[in-house]
Amino acid sequence: MKVFLGVSANEVVGLHLQKLVQVLGESFHITSEYLAQDTKFVSAVSRVDTLEAENSKLKKDLIIAMGEANAMKEKLKVMGDDLRAERQLMVEKDEQLLAAKDKIKTIAAKAVEAFQQIDEHNTMLFSWYLKGFELLRRYLIKHPVGVDMENLDLEEVDREMTADKVSQSTAPKGDAPETTLAPPANDA
Repeated sequence: MKVFLGVSANEVVGLHLQKLVQVLGESFHITSEYLAQDTKFVSAVSRVDTLEAENSKLKKDLIIAMGEANAMKEKLKVMGDDLRAERQLMVEKDEQLLAAKDKIKTIAAKAVEAFQQIDEHNTMLFSWYLKGFELLRRYLIKHPVGVDMENLDLEEVDREMTADKVSQSTAPKGDAPETTLAPPANDA
């Protein structure tokens, strides 16, 4: 071999041994890298399986949620239709109430007009007129001086005269006041 290469056998064995150690080191390195990559691959496959399972679950949840959303849309549509129908019914009822109110006004006006044309109405008005006149007459007798007729509060007059009614012998007994008036004073 010495002739062949010009190098001693020990050197050749040393070189081969060095190359062998280098190749073995690289093999160990490649093997450890392969094992590390294999571990990463197994981890990645496991992660992919987990993500696929989660994705499948999310797809199922999405399908369920879309079904619920469609059901809610249908319910919302039905509720909207019901609300529109109820609103239309309310509008119709309002129109009926307005028509009934107008009819009542017309009927009331006719009833008042018919009542005003009967004799009983005139008698009642006359009775109230006399009662008011008698009330005013008694008030003016009680307060002969200083009565301001423009600012006279007839409700106050009525309260005062009602309080004095017990003591007054000329107070009316029914709806209409008594027609007996005090005798006129003699001018002679």
